[in-house]
Amino acid sequence: GVLRNLSVAPANKVRLVNEGGLAALVAILRGPAPELLEDALVTLRNVTVAPESDLHLFQEGAVAPLVMHMMSEDPAVRRAALGCVRNLSANSKSKAHILRENGLQPLVSFLGARDEELQENAVVVLRNLSVNAENDDKLVWEGGLAALVGLLGSRNEAIVEHAVGALRNLSCGAA
Repeated sequence: GVLRNLSVAPANKVRLVNEGGLAALVAILRGPAPELLEDALVTLRNVTVAPESDLHLFQEGAVAPLVMHMMSEDPAVRRAALGCVRNLSANSKSKAHILRENGLQPLVSFLGARDEELQENAVVVLRNLSVNAENDDKLVWEGGLAALVGLLGSRNEAIVEHAVGALRNLSCGAA
């Protein structure tokens, strides 16, 4: 919990990245210590807000375990992993990593979840992914188009706004 708390401060985010803390956190994602998992994921979610973390996370191979933990039965783990993926999806290089690690299917499935936090985070990731036209066909084939249209009836304005943004992006691409 100490790193989780420290990772909230901007200076500590950079320090965690520069001093090799990401490797230890990614190792926890791959390891057999479920009691450490949520704290490691929340710490990574906090750190992934800092753009300098992206390259290090790719080098450490963090995307695959993040996608795996997005499908966790534990709601807190699932939310924290999705929060990391949401932050990473803002980086153009990470979009390909998310798709390569089969992150699209769980993201599309979250659009139909009853949990609005999952829906909102997933629709933001899909909006970010849909900026690249080369992702459009994959998004449509995985059922993303229909799921995004379904979100237009949400009572949550942020979800509708991001769904409209993703649909706009898809309409400009080759899908």
